[in-house]
Amino acid sequence: MSTGEATGVTEWLARYAGRIDAIFDFDLAYYVRQALARGRMDAASFAAWLDHHEKAYPGLVMATLLDNHDMNRFLWMAGGNAERLKLAATLLMTMPGTPIIYYGTEVGLSQRYDGVIENAEARLPMLWGADQNQELLAHLQELGRMRGESVALRRGDRKNLLADKEVFVYERTAGDDTVTVALNFSEQQQSREVGGQTIELEPLGSVVIREPSTIST
Repeated sequence: MSTGEATGVTEWLARYAGRIDAIFDFDLAYYVRQALARGRMDAASFAAWLDHHEKAYPGLVMATLLDNHDMNRFLWMAGGNAERLKLAATLLMTMPGTPIIYYGTEVGLSQRYDGVIENAEARLPMLWGADQNQELLAHLQELGRMRGESVALRRGDRKNLLADKEVFVYERTAGDDTVTVALNFSEQQQSREVGGQTIELEPLGSVVIREPSTIST
């Protein structure tokens, strides 16, 4: 699959359809970082933006990401809060598109200071051994396993079930395979009734429900 690292306005990028297979979804990365790393966008606003965004590039696969070699690391933008990174990872791994994890993000690699001038800050050496965040790594591994087992998460349709200021809930479906994803954008515990069931969410927590597997963080 050919993937283009292209930037520009939506109308211009959409013209790559038919010329390459995929483009990096830098717009999604920007808004996820604003909403979940910085806390500057509530769940309802993000859900509304996402609905519009998903219709913008017909014929192109979106290569989704949280950070890369030219960006400040997500964890650094989140002030070192690994719960915000786990929440963003849940979103990334359950959304349409092809998720890309930049090396070190899965084990908590951050940076020392703002790399806006010198992007080498985003390219620090990999963490090894006891320096790795094992809880974060296990979370990413479980999300990867679930995505690999679920055709709905890889190729299914997505539908919003609920979006208010604090909580965003959506569903991915493909045939008989259904996955429900609930994300708490707030730093307070939340509880919502969705589809006849109560979903309890820890601060900055998430729940991914796919029988018989459920991830709750």
